[in-house]
Amino acid sequence: MKTRMCRAGGPILVAAFTSTVTLLVCNCAAQSTSPQQPRTAGTTATALTPEQKEAQKHYRIALEALKNNDFSTAADELIAASKLAPKNALIWYNLAVVESKKGDSASALQHLHKAQSLGLPKSVQDDAD
Repeated sequence: MKTRMCRAGGPILVAAFTSTVTLLVCNCAAQSTSPQQPRTAGTTATALTPEQKEAQKHYRIALEALKNNDFSTAADELIAASKLAPKNALIWYNLAVVESKKGDSASALQHLHKAQSLGLPKSVQDDAD
C-alpha cells in the first residue's frame, strides 16, 4: 500500500489488487461527499453524516468483494454507495471497473465518464485514459 497526495493536499491510499485495478481512497476537499471523512483547508476533519457512514460501509464491502473477484456483490454495493454519495468519483470509477470486468462495456463507459466529470484524482485519471 502506498500513500500519495491529491491535488487538494489530502492523502490518497493506493492499493493494487491486480495488475489492472487500482483502488483509491482520497480524503480531500475536492470530494467532500465521499464516504471518507471530508477535509477542508486549514481545518480539522468533520464528522461523517449518517449517509456518508452508510456509503462508507457499502464502499468497503465493495472493495473487499472486488479484491475477491466477486463482481456481482461489488456492483451491488457500489450502486448502493453511489445512491448515498452520488458525487464521489471513486465510487463511480470502481463501478466502471467492476462492470468492465463483468463484460458490460456500455455501462462501464457511462460510469467512467461520470467519474471523470466528477473529478478523478490524477493517478486514477491516467488509468482511466
